Amino acid sequence: MFTWFGNVDLHPADWVVLVVYFVLVTFLGVVVGKKKTKSLGDFFVAGGKWGSIVAFVFVFASAVGGAEAVVVAGAAYEGGLSGVWYWWSALFGIIIYFLFGPIFKRSRVFNSAEFFEMRFGPGVATTYAVLSIAVLVGSVALFALAGGKSIAGLTGLETHQAVLIAGVVVAAYVGSGGLMSSLLTDLFQGLMTLTAFCFLLLPFLWTAAGGFDGLRTLPAESWSLSSKQLPVGDILALVITATFGAISSPFIFSLIVVARDERASTQCGWAHLWKRTVTILFAIYGLLFVLYKPNLVDPELAWGIVMKELLPAGLLGLLIASFFAALMSTVDTHSASSAGVIVDYLFRKRLFRRRTTTFYMRCASVVSIAIVFLSCAMALQFESLQHLIKFLAPFSFILSVPIYFGVVWRKANRQGVWAALTAGMFVYMICKLVDGAIGRANAQNPGFDQSSWSGFWTEYSFEVIALLPALVSVVAMYLVSKATRPESDVLLNRFYCILNTPIGQDQRLRDVGIRLPAMEGGLIGEEADPQEKIDVQALEDLYQSYAAHKFCGRDSNIETLKERGLGWYYRGAGWLTGACLLLIGGLWLAARLMAGLSLAQ
Repeated sequence: MFTWFGNVDLHPADWVVLVVYFVLVTFLGVVVGKKKTKSLGDFFVAGGKWGSIVAFVFVFASAVGGAEAVVVAGAAYEGGLSGVWYWWSALFGIIIYFLFGPIFKRSRVFNSAEFFEMRFGPGVATTYAVLSIAVLVGSVALFALAGGKSIAGLTGLETHQAVLIAGVVVAAYVGSGGLMSSLLTDLFQGLMTLTAFCFLLLPFLWTAAGGFDGLRTLPAESWSLSSKQLPVGDILALVITATFGAISSPFIFSLIVVARDERASTQCGWAHLWKRTVTILFAIYGLLFVLYKPNLVDPELAWGIVMKELLPAGLLGLLIASFFAALMSTVDTHSASSAGVIVDYLFRKRLFRRRTTTFYMRCASVVSIAIVFLSCAMALQFESLQHLIKFLAPFSFILSVPIYFGVVWRKANRQGVWAALTAGMFVYMICKLVDGAIGRANAQNPGFDQSSWSGFWTEYSFEVIALLPALVSVVAMYLVSKATRPESDVLLNRFYCILNTPIGQDQRLRDVGIRLPAMEGGLIGEEADPQEKIDVQALEDLYQSYAAHKFCGRDSNIETLKERGLGWYYRGAGWLTGACLLLIGGLWLAARLMAGLSLAQ
């Protein structure tokens, strides 16, 4: 027997599994990924030519990062089935992913900051890039901390040791081939995540916890979809912010644009639906953990503790590898997306213009590695994953506001964006200061008057902090855009012509002088100068040809079209919406049944 840091005995078979896993992942990412990465398009969007099946597996692997299992199971351990809402809060966000799939794919750029520049100009795009990177690093930290806790519980490693090991491997292959390496490794890691990560422990835990009979002994409130720990108000606030904030992350943009066309781009929505479906299983794990291992001080450590006790020799290595796979398959995509915003936008378009593609790719490698370790360092500054989720929730909504307005409403302008971001962030900071002051007053004075507005705040603080800044941001965006001059017709016509031109019909854009990264083979630098010479009249003519198909009429400021051949798109959105409602209804019915059985005990 071998001992890992003196705490956990690993069978030789476990070591073999771990060694094979790390060797294979490193080979796919460093050797194969580097060989296939020839351009910035390869580095930032894995070439952007992958079909529906590959896109689905890649998105699923990148989306399931271990945090779901740890957070949902930990919340279910404390508050019952309601813990599922920590990840179901974004359930309806997957419809937004689906709807925006063709929009982001048609932008023909490699990062979401450049998408902002196309609509609102470089100043807004630069600000968005900085803010989104901060949010993205926080998101990576969430997954890194979750994976680190689980792996630490399994192996006996300290949390920071587990996070560091995963970080080193991820940094090695992301630095070599960016999103191309991420995609190649995640196809393999996605299969591990879907099988071993989700289901390996279930039969052992089911038996040890008493199975169905054991679940029936739980209190009826364990089967409620709301709880004291997660009341209805908190659930609604999480759902609203997560739904409308779904598209602000550069991570989501990258998951969409790896696809080869509009249909394949919608796999981001379908893959996330399966992620939410699996989340139900994670909540059930949390309830089984209560039966098998009650009274844990930190429920987020339950995965590691329970697995270590229940899994027979030979399977522990597979489980450890699957947790590393879940963690690394998410961290790699997030870090590559961050590099896309930093290098492909801030470096290439703002700071170091007209350099060679080789220069930018080297910068991307360094930045990807730095992002991984920065996120790992940030992960170790938080203890509660649930608090980190609530901390990040309002930011994504605020960053999403300009995207919705910019895509749909022609009058939306950069002044409106500045107003929306400034007002939203200001109100958020005020809310946090008030929350901190009331919290300190409650702690210092047990007799603090709870009958005034401070009592209301104490009960509904999260709802206010999550929703008020977003509401202020929406109002500011609308009022300021309406009161100030719109963007130039050339900028607007160019943007809407790009979004309304289907993939495969790029010649229409070339004929009016538009040049975009995905139209240049992914080589953006001295090898392919992206400077445009727009034929303004030809651009106007192309725009007017699209404007004739606006839903609200040619002269409307609402820029949505009635396109032919998109029946599959509308049907898909309908099916996806129905699936979301079916998930909620099915879980509610099952929960009511189990609550009834618990009361009958």
